[in-house]
Amino acid sequence: MSTPRAAVLLLSPLALSTAVAGATVAAPAAAPGLEDRATWALCLSGEGCRLCKTTLTHAQADAVLGSMGLIQGNPGHTVVTMRRKDGEWTWYYDVRRGPAELNEYFGGSGDPGIGQCPSLPGDIEPRDGHWTIANAAPAATGCPAGVAGQVAAVQMLKSGPVVFARPFRAGSALPDPAVSWVQVAPNRHRGHFAPAGQTAMQARYEFEVVSEEAMRGTLTVFVAIPGQPQCRIETPFTYTRTGD
Repeated sequence: MSTPRAAVLLLSPLALSTAVAGATVAAPAAAPGLEDRATWALCLSGEGCRLCKTTLTHAQADAVLGSMGLIQGNPGHTVVTMRRKDGEWTWYYDVRRGPAELNEYFGGSGDPGIGQCPSLPGDIEPRDGHWTIANAAPAATGCPAGVAGQVAAVQMLKSGPVVFARPFRAGSALPDPAVSWVQVAPNRHRGHFAPAGQTAMQARYEFEVVSEEAMRGTLTVFVAIPGQPQCRIETPFTYTRTGD
């Protein structure tokens, strides 16, 4: 297994929120304990399921997947990523079945246990090399006047040589330890960030591997500002291999 090495850094959600709010935001929360982390499963019809623990808390999984309180309100169950009969991928939160029953429902046998998070069929492995990351202009909604310009003025990006984790993990492309990730389909990942003790700010990544030499995504930061609507800043970005 290669040792991941990244010199490419997208501006962290923490720095973005500081640029918006003009104040220091609390540091990221400490890593959650095993019992607080959401369980994720890849389940394939006729093959069963492979389960792992994400680095997301149940509350973070709820936020990044948009489950409207289902995951946070019912901790201890499993986020299932699966391929439908039409070939499309989807996810759901299985509150009815334990690991053994879930595995058997998809054609496996017994309790599969908790292992490392597997790759999905069709996952692309990006090539190591020099990668360049570039962002589009931030789009701000419900934010104070001039906030998009403040964000655009911040040094957003750095580029350089990268050795990716094998199998590929989104965190090796966007190496911010404060961001927790979950995979929702082949080559599609979502990440979440929220500072410790804060409810006023959180951020979400949507990230896609397009080919061995190209990726793209969007960073959306949400900041609650007293007396104003929620401030939302979307920054699309591309990530392109430009050399060895």
